Amino acid sequence: MSRCFCVGHRETPESVLPFLEQVVEDMVVRQGVTEFVVGHYGNFDRLVCKAVGKIKSKYPMIRLIILLPFHPAKRKFEPMPEADDTWYPFESEYVPPRAAIIRANRKAIDSCQCLLVYVTHSVSNAQALVEYAKRKGHLTCIRNVGEKKQPSIG
Repeated sequence: MSRCFCVGHRETPESVLPFLEQVVEDMVVRQGVTEFVVGHYGNFDRLVCKAVGKIKSKYPMIRLIILLPFHPAKRKFEPMPEADDTWYPFESEYVPPRAAIIRANRKAIDSCQCLLVYVTHSVSNAQALVEYAKRKGHLTCIRNVGEKKQPSIG
């Protein structure tokens, strides 16, 4: 099993969806990704859910996991219809609410082999997570669907 964490700008445009679908399929075929982990706050997250949902029709073995930075009993959320499961990474530790999203994103990166991002400007939380992932050095690939030429890093 290979896991991919997906993170990007909240304001990701709808026009990214067709390319995102291609990249998701490529990651399944070439990187062996079977699980995609994504948050549920911005448009990039919503687009990833749509892309993975579509690709699941061709590759039913892949799963979409929704990352929950806040305990589901304390902060309700609407599950996405494409999702297979949720993941709350702090069952055995206390995380202050102010740090929950950043800490959850880092835990997701630590547990994944691949990173799929939409980063178009360097001053952003998404870019900070890419830098964190590069420092950790354990990922087999980082794909940025926000770049024009779409290199695979790693």
